[in-house]
Amino acid sequence: MELRDGIRSTASVRDFTDRPVDDATIAAILDDARFAPSGGNRQPWRVAVVKDARLRRSLGDAMRP
Repeated sequence: MELRDGIRSTASVRDFTDRPVDDATIAAILDDARFAPSGGNRQPWRVAVVKDARLRRSLGDAMRP
């Protein structure tokens, strides 16, 4: 398979649940994410952890085109 075909045909599969994620797990994930590569070797991202389901849904709706 050509690289381009592989990139274009690779599916991203996610499975979401409604189970809450504890603060220690969130902190560990974000701590590891600090070391992920980014363009220009800069990590210019900010994270907001929103646990309230209604607020999360409202933010998601606001971000849709």
